[in-house]
Amino acid sequence: MNFKVLIFLASALLGFVTVFLIGNRYNNNRQTNIYLVALFLTSSIRFLFNGLVDFTNAATYLRQLDLFNFVFSTPFVFLYFKKLVNPINTLQKKDIVHVITPILLFVIINHYVTNYTEIAGLKIRMMIIFLFNLTYAVKSYLLLRKSVWKRNSDILVINQQNMLVKKWTFILFGFFTLIIVSFIFFFATRKAGLWYQYNKEFLWINALLWILLYIKVLYSPEFLYGYDVFQNKIKEYKKHKIVFDNIWVVKNPISISNLQHNALQEKLTHEIENYILQIEHLALNTPLYFSESFKIQDLSNKLSIPKSHVAFVFKYHAKISFNDFKKIIRIQKGITLIENGFLNNNTIESLAIETGFSSYSAFFKSFKNIIGMSPKEYCNKNKTENMVEY
Repeated sequence: MNFKVLIFLASALLGFVTVFLIGNRYNNNRQTNIYLVALFLTSSIRFLFNGLVDFTNAATYLRQLDLFNFVFSTPFVFLYFKKLVNPINTLQKKDIVHVITPILLFVIINHYVTNYTEIAGLKIRMMIIFLFNLTYAVKSYLLLRKSVWKRNSDILVINQQNMLVKKWTFILFGFFTLIIVSFIFFFATRKAGLWYQYNKEFLWINALLWILLYIKVLYSPEFLYGYDVFQNKIKEYKKHKIVFDNIWVVKNPISISNLQHNALQEKLTHEIENYILQIEHLALNTPLYFSESFKIQDLSNKLSIPKSHVAFVFKYHAKISFNDFKKIIRIQKGITLIENGFLNNNTIESLAIETGFSSYSAFFKSFKNIIGMSPKEYCNKNKTENMVEY
């Protein structure tokens, strides 16, 4: 078994492992990642066959497998990015065109360009494939630049999540841009065989790039969480003692330079986790946070602990402020009310008041920052999902 075959089989194996782990670990969010799963699966099958099948006896089939990857990869990447931006669990009508188009292109190329020694026809074939992929690369870039890469939030922890998604989309977009560039480069270096000779001379480099991507995904699976991390944290409430474990810093507090605060830290060391549990319990099980006038002093009174202790917890053992935590709790309540049909008989302004916001504009801004879409967009998304389930 030579080096190139080992690279093909390693890429296939890592791809199948990645698909399996995504299917198991992100089962509740599988629709968001269905296109990414399709990409990983088709690529893995491609390299598996290239590693196991004798090219001299199966050149035609391997060409078909490659063509399938060439025409489906970039549309699926684009659809994956669209799902990441707007995680609706159903295939929208306007997205069907991005599934049908590569199918038609695959059929047309096979029907009208079947002679692999007809240079003129194969030139057209390669230019069509290149322009097709370039078009989707540009569409993906414009979508990401508008809806992901320029996305900011006033809330620190939401911005941290946004940065994670930005980093992942940069990597994935850069990866497929590199694949397109390498596709052209490898054909250009074939000289006499530019348009019609197919072989595995450079394919191992492509397989190596896929291996690097799979390793990155397996090493950093949090890339695939998307924008709904806080809702997932709520669903995990029964599984963990502390629900918002991405917010709190229990053991290693933020650096403390104030002498009085250092003394308070020593005094509260064994109470911090208990304080956090009580704060979360009140947030998730009582209407306390939904009073418009609710302040940190009210939380202190309810917990029967000094205000200075509560303020200390948020200052040194939380990644966000008390006000930002309050916004997250209120928006989560708003999500629950929407899903329970509150807006069937009430306005969004009423929803803002019900969750403790002083105005619709304050509610709208916080909702958009935390959820990633407007209240109206989320409501439409929820209605669509309910209709599908029905």
